[in-house]
Amino acid sequence: MALALGLDVSHAGSSATVVVRGELDVASAPELVKLLRLLAESGSTDVVLDMGHLGFVDSHGLDAVAAADVELAHRGGRVLVRNPSRLTRHLLAAMDLLHVLAEPALTAG
Repeated sequence: MALALGLDVSHAGSSATVVVRGELDVASAPELVKLLRLLAESGSTDVVLDMGHLGFVDSHGLDAVAAADVELAHRGGRVLVRNPSRLTRHLLAAMDLLHVLAEPALTAG
């Protein structure tokens, strides 16, 4: 049984942290896109995606991260990914998205 996507948001000034739980895939990615767009439109310039509780992610999920990265960059902000799994780091590398990692030193291996 697939785990539902859970998105818990906290704010600190113009920054937002989103704890992503469950599965981020073709079915759930639009929910993340909608939330990230809402955060950008409401003035959040920096968005941290904490993926430490993410059970599964595919390229559709990371496409949502890439789209948010572009949108926030146009607004002078950025997306940062924290606590990605090893597989998520490999997918980020394959999609040329390593620049979104909050801890770039962890990209090796």
